[in-house]
Amino acid sequence: MTEATEALADVDAQWFDPDPKSTSGNSARVLGYSHTASAVIVVILVHRDDRARA
Repeated sequence: MTEATEALADVDAQWFDPDPKSTSGNSARVLGYSHTASAVIVVILVHRDDRARA
């Protein structure tokens, strides 16, 4: 979790929204550096629909 948070906070992170590899188009792909992992990591974020269900 720490690694993903660091990658998302990376000022040089690359964001791809929508994710070009997504088949649904409901996700974003972020490439960012994590100091904890000492590596560039990929974080996949999925857009949520928080509307209440009837």
